[in-house]
Amino acid sequence: MITLNTHNTFKLPVRQNPVVSNKAQQHNQMELPNYRQNVGFGINFGAPIRKSYEEGISNCTLMCDWDFDEKYRVGDNVRVPKEVNTLYLIAGNNFNGEKGVNACTLVKAGDGFKAQSLRAFQVGLGNNADIKYEVISKFAFEAGANFKAGYFEGDDAKLGNNADIKGAAKAAFSFTAGDGFKVRSLEAGEAFLGNNADIKGEVDAYFGLTAGHGFKADSIVTRGDITLGSIERLNRIRMNKNTNDPPIMDRKLILKSENITPEKIKVYLGGMNSLEIQTPTGNADILDKFEFFTYSGEELPLAKKKYITVTPIHEKSEEKYVEPKRGLLD
Repeated sequence: MITLNTHNTFKLPVRQNPVVSNKAQQHNQMELPNYRQNVGFGINFGAPIRKSYEEGISNCTLMCDWDFDEKYRVGDNVRVPKEVNTLYLIAGNNFNGEKGVNACTLVKAGDGFKAQSLRAFQVGLGNNADIKYEVISKFAFEAGANFKAGYFEGDDAKLGNNADIKGAAKAAFSFTAGDGFKVRSLEAGEAFLGNNADIKGEVDAYFGLTAGHGFKADSIVTRGDITLGSIERLNRIRMNKNTNDPPIMDRKLILKSENITPEKIKVYLGGMNSLEIQTPTGNADILDKFEFFTYSGEELPLAKKKYITVTPIHEKSEEKYVEPKRGLLD
């Protein structure tokens, strides 16, 4: 059994002592940042945590009950068999919340974070986070490489390389992922994906989609411009989500590569006036890879086909994908 050093600003529950495994009984000194100053989202989480170190218990199993009114901080290699309910949680590496983690405000953890489920206002995780079921983040969510989840829903998301979401992913505003992203379906205000993105179903990006080479999806729905590298799988592009959307006068489909594996991609143009397809060479033969229809599925009239043009990529369209910085983990 160990003795806990508790403070008013951060403490484990005093109603009962945690049960600690016999592997190691030690304290790691971890410096806590002042989140009022460092989070950078303009949110006041209450009185700032003191800048001096506080002792975070490590290498143990915590059997205590958790309190939504408390602020918790633990060190590395902490296992929690019970459900975690807290005002916010700061954890080191290899935290394992076996019955789920719920935080009113913030969850920040190092590498190897595991949980059955995760619900928090704001989240920052390191590499190799693995959430078996749902992730619900009401504000900002950031995670490093090899992130795994069963389902994701939030306002904004920034994921590193090789993120894998077994179910759907939904972001009200922006969704960014690095190379090797996998998901069943993606819905976002705007989406930015790296190379080799693999979406089994539909990408619904209301304000536009940018993705790297090796792109795979069943379909794309957007009212914005589309930028893609090489395309390995894509059946349909719908330029308006439905017939009630106001018409967009001019749209762009920017192809950073003319390497398109599908024999034909169906493009439904909606109420737009013109479509400019930009390619590295500007060769009009790229049109042979597409079939153009009205939104209702009728073949596009010949008179409207003249508003589809092919041009070389404009210099201002050359944008290189940059893996997002994880501000909460800097």
